[in-house]
Amino acid sequence: MELAYAGCALSCVHHRCNGVTRHVFRGQAHVADGEKTREQLADETLELRNRLATVKVREAERNRVEETLIRTQLRLRYLLCSSPAVI
Repeated sequence: MELAYAGCALSCVHHRCNGVTRHVFRGQAHVADGEKTREQLADETLELRNRLATVKVREAERNRVEETLIRTQLRLRYLLCSSPAVI
C-alpha cells in the first residue's frame, strides 16, 4: 500500500493493536509523533524537506524535457506538412 501520511514513509503498512495504530515500513514500527523526541522530529522534518527539494528538481527537469519534446514535435509536424513530396 502506498501512502504519504503523517510520519509514514511510502509502502507503509498500518497495524492496529490495543487501539493504537502503528505504521510499519521495512520491518520497523514508527512511533506516534507524540512519542518522538524533538531531535527525532527535527531529523524527520529535515529528511522530508530534502526529499521535497529532490522532487522539485526532478519535476523541473521533467518539465524542461517535456517542453523540448513538444517543440520538437511541432517542428517535425511543420516540416512534414510543408514538404512537397512525402515519402
